[in-house]
Amino acid sequence: MPDDRGPDPMSLPSVSIVIPAKNGRPTIGPCLDAVLAQDYAGAVDVLVLDSGSRDGTLDDVRARPSVALHEIPPSSFDHGDTRNLGAGLTAGELIVFLVQDAEPVGRRWLAELVSNFDDPTVAGAFSRILPRPDAGPLVQRGCQGDLCFGSERTEVAVVDPAAWRAQDPHSLRVAVNFNDVSSCVRRSVWRRLPLVRGMFGEDIRFARSALESGFRIVFDPRSEVLHSHEYEAASVRARTRIDAQMNRVFLRRLNVDSLRSALILAWRSWRSDREYLAQQALPWAQRLKWSALSPLYHLSEFVGFWQGARDVTTRGMPFESVPRALPADAPLKVLMVVHGFPPDSWAGVEVLSLTLGRALRRRGVEVVFFVRTPGTPEESDRSLHSSEFDGFVVHRFVNRLAFGGVDETYRFAPAEAAFDQVLAAERPDVVHLQHMIHLSTGLVDRCRAASVPCVVTVSDFWPSCPKVQRLRPDGSNCTRTTPGLGCAACVKGKPRGVGLLAGLDAAAGGLPLWLAQYVPQSAPARPPGPAKSLEDAASLIRRERWMADVLSRADAVVVPSACLQRDLLALGLPAGHVALSAYGMDTGWLGSGPPARVARAAGEPLRVGFIGSIVPYKGLTVLARAVARLPAGAAQIHVHGDHEGGADEVVRALVGAEVAAARQAAGEAISFHGRFEHDRLGQLHAELDVLVVPSTWQEAYGITVREAHLTGTPLLASDIAGIAEGVRDGVDGLLFPPGDDAALAACLTRLLDDPELGPRLAAAAPPVKTDDQEAAEYAWRYRQLVTRAAGRHNPEPVCAPASPTSAAGAAP
Repeated sequence: MPDDRGPDPMSLPSVSIVIPAKNGRPTIGPCLDAVLAQDYAGAVDVLVLDSGSRDGTLDDVRARPSVALHEIPPSSFDHGDTRNLGAGLTAGELIVFLVQDAEPVGRRWLAELVSNFDDPTVAGAFSRILPRPDAGPLVQRGCQGDLCFGSERTEVAVVDPAAWRAQDPHSLRVAVNFNDVSSCVRRSVWRRLPLVRGMFGEDIRFARSALESGFRIVFDPRSEVLHSHEYEAASVRARTRIDAQMNRVFLRRLNVDSLRSALILAWRSWRSDREYLAQQALPWAQRLKWSALSPLYHLSEFVGFWQGARDVTTRGMPFESVPRALPADAPLKVLMVVHGFPPDSWAGVEVLSLTLGRALRRRGVEVVFFVRTPGTPEESDRSLHSSEFDGFVVHRFVNRLAFGGVDETYRFAPAEAAFDQVLAAERPDVVHLQHMIHLSTGLVDRCRAASVPCVVTVSDFWPSCPKVQRLRPDGSNCTRTTPGLGCAACVKGKPRGVGLLAGLDAAAGGLPLWLAQYVPQSAPARPPGPAKSLEDAASLIRRERWMADVLSRADAVVVPSACLQRDLLALGLPAGHVALSAYGMDTGWLGSGPPARVARAAGEPLRVGFIGSIVPYKGLTVLARAVARLPAGAAQIHVHGDHEGGADEVVRALVGAEVAAARQAAGEAISFHGRFEHDRLGQLHAELDVLVVPSTWQEAYGITVREAHLTGTPLLASDIAGIAEGVRDGVDGLLFPPGDDAALAACLTRLLDDPELGPRLAAAAPPVKTDDQEAAEYAWRYRQLVTRAAGRHNPEPVCAPASPTSAAGAAP
């Protein structure tokens, strides 16, 4: 972006422009062209964050090679978090937030906006918003009355904390005005004060927090964008409703106090519009049209404001504290909680937690672990020990799972007492609860009692399923999120009773839960029999409500897949409380990149890979039956995983039965290679022509799918839950119905018939989130929580220092 008139480019701050997008045609193209045409001599990069466009927006972005594109699932979009994600993925000293349908005016939009940051006390600046030339007269008039339409530069700062506190809510709303339609934020401030999560008002919340943390906010009308909408009445009401909620809980402002007031305000606005329209040079038909639409528009507007304010009372929405910026370069200490940890356990969540801990450590975050362990023979049950692993301090709580009843499987007082000791000793800034099974969900409340914010990662179906995997005793998938009494039959291994009792529970409404409160868990547990069965059933019914309530009390909940997000929403968690964010993958085993693929020799069978646990629900026999349907010698299955089952007798029996069934189905067309070192994973993939993930259960997240994408291995996968979320059918892989060996055989036949299909699918593999990217994301997620906690503990506003560059009018 050349600028012959500007200063030395080396003296100008670098800028990252972040644009959230979804179905942005026809405006996204002109928006990007105006951005790329700016006269600014400093370094600029542009990132579009797309959340599921289907209208050609992606084509418009890709047609501009200098614009980076990052795609996220639609259900992960959040106005605050998505912008934080974009900020974290970029590196400019200044971060510009621009919406897809705002078009910068002229070639100095960016330079004027950036010029305000010569003052180091400025945290944010925002542009003037003009209506589009083709906007209707009522929209034109509405924009002219907006706070972002003014022609005078304003600079706001807290110069008198007492006067600031004494402002009425309306004056406060004017003082904290800020608009992410077109805004700019100093990165060093954003690191200390990330945007809050939410679907509305993240900009206003940032401005107030920055101001009360001692910074300045600037409105600069020299920087202009075109932006306006012709909203339907229903959309107007929805927007003003959520606007009123934000005003009430964050600013204590009551927009409209009653329906009567809403009607009066709508009437007055209609009268004013009629006078305005009469003065415009409009054809009579246009004047009549807008005069007729005006009352509907304003009635929707003010009724929405009234309903939003009423929602705060009727829904019991709590007033929000004002986040406070953290001290510059403040260290961050995280206590990570896991239900198992190396060297005792190397399973999925345990390894993912270790991976995240290592990545956070590389970013300068101190990480300490509190984990459950089975302990050594010398260690007593329910004791607490400290040790070190991989350079981390690890507090190990010994739990041999000798629970006194079902209640203790999810609320375990000894684990909470041990956790209290660790909290007091370590004094973390934030707690990350990766998994609480075999510990206690009560750890959430222990964090609250200690005034330490916590984030919970829900990595599987444990909140809604006591058996975790949503598998019934007969091996079928359970699709009921809240089966109530049905859980009792499932846990007891009685599949025929699940549907009957679940239906009875649904028909009875809240009666089972009410009755369950009067059937407490005996301590110690009763011996097996009717009384114990009744207590266990009551505990399982209480468990459903407890899980929803305790997760709602966490400061944040994060899930890696949309299927888990849906599960928690069905359980009763508020939609805005559950963030979707994929796991970050450790790519160290790839070295400098995927190893070169080993070509299949002429006449050699198609090399079909299966990598992972050999248990019935992983679907190896489905794959074996599929290969058996192919012509003899067409394909060979290569199984990489423990086919002996380890030391556990039950697991060994399951694995043995699955291996035998697979051998019987596939005959000589299957080879078992046994366990492998993880560092060899890349080479294993390089020697395959296709990887098949044939799971029949509702797997919450497809790690194996992401590994295939990383290595460029063609992929076939079951169309189920989290596995299917990682595959775009026909684009970067092929999906088949779970358990359908005929459909899988058809997919394999396509690969045999079209030798170019596999490489074509692999070449289209999407980027895979890395552990470093996950750590960067959690760095702002943690600080998001810590700044909220700081606001609760230190609510007094901070006086802004004198501006070294300006004495412009500051607010009280």
